[in-house]
Amino acid sequence: MTSPISATYLEIKSQAESWSTSLTETLRQSEPLTQYLHRPWAEVLFTGCGSTHYLSLAAAKSWQSLTGIQARAVPASELWLFPN
Repeated sequence: MTSPISATYLEIKSQAESWSTSLTETLRQSEPLTQYLHRPWAEVLFTGCGSTHYLSLAAAKSWQSLTGIQARAVPASELWLFPN
């Protein structure tokens, strides 16, 4: 079994490769992503758990500021427990 310190260290060490892979894949799919993001959205919902929920709050504000399209952020548990 891996100790928590070792698991954390390995996670930190893998970040550069993970970000590089993510960037490469995003660039590869830039045309379909651009088309998808330019659809006529009525509202956009951002979600996350824990620290990613805090990121969703920032993403919602940024999205709304940049696009003028209404955006909200909710904890993922709310989507699970209260889908409507």
